[in-house]
Amino acid sequence: MKTRFLLAAALTFSTAPAQEEADPFRVAKTSPAAAAETGPINISVCFETFSLPLSMAAGMQREQPGDAALYALILTAVEEESARQESFTLLRSKSGQKAVTESISESIYPTEWEVPELPNTVGVAITRA
Repeated sequence: MKTRFLLAAALTFSTAPAQEEADPFRVAKTSPAAAAETGPINISVCFETFSLPLSMAAGMQREQPGDAALYALILTAVEEESARQESFTLLRSKSGQKAVTESISESIYPTEWEVPELPNTVGVAITRA
């Protein structure tokens, strides 16, 4: 079965619960002192990879559903076990701070080997019981 890897990433911004949700990409019209009182914005980045049959992935691509609908279709396929979640990474940080996540895949392979040889003598021992 051929599989295609599908990558899904979501970027969410959250502020304190008592505050109104603000567009994080819009420049605030407040003074620097007022911005310092509200504190930094928390940022969460979720990165998921899924593997699913090539025909299913192509069908989803042709339908061109929105992001939320596509994610719902993939989760339904995972529940039905016709797709598989390969990885899940969640990174949380505050706005303005550097955040790094790493994933390492190690492949071990031989660098030296000995050529197989036939033994010089082959012995057969027969014992009577």
